[in-house]
Amino acid sequence: MSKRTLKIIKIAIVIFVIVTLIGSLIVLQDTHHLETCYEQHCIYCRLIHIAQNIINIVFALVVILKLGFLIYFFLSRIEKEIVAFVHLSLVFQKVQFNE
Repeated sequence: MSKRTLKIIKIAIVIFVIVTLIGSLIVLQDTHHLETCYEQHCIYCRLIHIAQNIINIVFALVVILKLGFLIYFFLSRIEKEIVAFVHLSLVFQKVQFNE
């Protein structure tokens, strides 16, 4: 695939995700419908449930990404322990001397 095709696919995926999130937020504005609807197979109720699931998944992903970033940030700040006794051994010194 060419770079242009990959760029178009990436833009299409990003636009799809943004439209899905905005649509989910718009549908969630009418959550009062769930309390007042008594119809057996209401399409609008299904849309509200799907939108709630999408928002919950996005929220969970954001929390997981934040936790992952914090764990990575704090683990990267830990200094590596340098093993000093290896450098003082006779074998190490002999190898260094021969090089």
